[in-house]
Amino acid sequence: MHNIKYFESNRHTTWLEAFFDLIFAVTIADVTHILSHTREGHLDPLQFWKFVLIFIPLWWIWASHTMYANRFDADDRKHRLATLFIMFLLIIISGLIDRRFLASVEAIIVCYVGSKYIVAMMYFVSKDRHKESEALTTAVGWVIVAGTTISLASILFPAPQRYVVFYLGILFDLIVFIFFCRVVSRSSQCIPST
Repeated sequence: MHNIKYFESNRHTTWLEAFFDLIFAVTIADVTHILSHTREGHLDPLQFWKFVLIFIPLWWIWASHTMYANRFDADDRKHRLATLFIMFLLIIISGLIDRRFLASVEAIIVCYVGSKYIVAMMYFVSKDRHKESEALTTAVGWVIVAGTTISLASILFPAPQRYVVFYLGILFDLIVFIFFCRVVSRSSQCIPST
């Protein structure tokens, strides 16, 4: 197996990983700001659900990128550029979350989709470097593309159906990814050997 940063001895967090987590933390702080608006000390249930529904796609971007980085990160130029572009899209989402959320939901969906397509591209690119995991990287890349395309199709629908289709894409991506990883882990390909 070629250079995989995660499995190096004496590994420490890279500056890019720390910066990525910082950008994600700032974005989550903006989402959490939704919960700060209470009425007479009580949180409106709609506010709570708005928080959950905005948090899920952001968490899934972070989790998808982190799972990729833990398996295949070589800390090369391609990975750095892809991560920087995902961070740029997270900054855009962060700026659109609060007051302009409903007016800019299409832009938020496009930023989410762009981030997930970048993660899929990272999987496709890594199959050349990790020949022993080619089946895994190709399959995971296509699962991400399929789920993300379902989410992208949500912009074709009006408001109530839009959210259902968007989260169906995320749910598809999540369930198939978990199921696929469980099946592949039985053959010990899900986690690369050191």
